[in-house]
Amino acid sequence: MKRRFPAVLRAIYEMSNGLGLVGGNLNFLPLESADDSELSLVGLSSKLREWDWSVPEELLIFGDDGGDSEFGLWLPRRGAAVDDCPVIELCETEAMAIAGTGLCNFLKGRTAFYLLAEEAPAKSLDALGLPVELRTDVLYDDDFSRIIQWADPTIPDPLPDPFERGVTVEELRARFNNPTPPPIGS
Repeated sequence: MKRRFPAVLRAIYEMSNGLGLVGGNLNFLPLESADDSELSLVGLSSKLREWDWSVPEELLIFGDDGGDSEFGLWLPRRGAAVDDCPVIELCETEAMAIAGTGLCNFLKGRTAFYLLAEEAPAKSLDALGLPVELRTDVLYDDDFSRIIQWADPTIPDPLPDPFERGVTVEELRARFNNPTPPPIGS
């Protein structure tokens, strides 16, 4: 792949060869496939490009939401490896949104939301540090955005929607491939 994985992603694959988390709502691909029939971290981004998806070279697809969204890390080729990278949500062939400013924040927010949805014990939410005022028995879209904003305070859109408020490859490159990124939409 000729890239160094961020420390967070490396740590996940040092302990597991793929994961299915929070009721299948957050999945990590296996690292490699022995016979190329199974989708993998090493091969999925290239495979999607072969299938005419608009997957930029900087995007390394690592998993999905168990539905229609793929998740990838934005890894610019030039420059040193960083400890954490932005997470991009990719739907269908071209629609993209910034799902997290880093993998840690992304995982924290999604895990908290889906643990709430699964009515996990309070001690699980306590372990994540989810404030009591964000806990509810019935979840709505604004609950998702409030939890994402809590977990990732600098995310440009706490309710990322690749179709309604998507970003282009050019916007992502301008924001994340430069030392001082401009805000989205500027």
